[in-house]
Amino acid sequence: MKRLVFIFVLVFFIAGVPFYVDKVNAESVAIIVNKGNPVSEMKILDIKKIYQDQMTSWPGGGKITAYNLPVDNSTRVLFSRSVLQKSAEQAEKELANKMITNTAKNPPVTLKSNILVIFKVKKDKNAIGYVPLSVAEKKSNVVKILFKVD
Repeated sequence: MKRLVFIFVLVFFIAGVPFYVDKVNAESVAIIVNKGNPVSEMKILDIKKIYQDQMTSWPGGGKITAYNLPVDNSTRVLFSRSVLQKSAEQAEKELANKMITNTAKNPPVTLKSNILVIFKVKKDKNAIGYVPLSVAEKKSNVVKILFKVD
């Protein structure tokens, strides 16, 4: 019986550590756009619409190019939970369903790293993405922080 309790406690501890570490290390997220984008502020609802493929053009015109990070990226997890109000996995499933049913109008493109998101947003006036706040602040000379999410 003691051995069973020990195994249970050990499994619980091991399973709980990554969740705890992720919560402790979670960093604020910056929603970024190209420096040349005339939009200077945006409501969180509009950002949500962009990433749910419901808003495809900027208010002044121009087709939006949205960039996502991978589903298992901690920045995407926080972004999805805070902005989309769902898990990153659920958001990805919904987007995949739109693509499979051919109803996606302008789905976000998934990039492998923060650096790629910065690079793509820097190059495209109509781009939007998100990265950890500290990364965006270091690159504020090439991208504009539109919104911060905690």
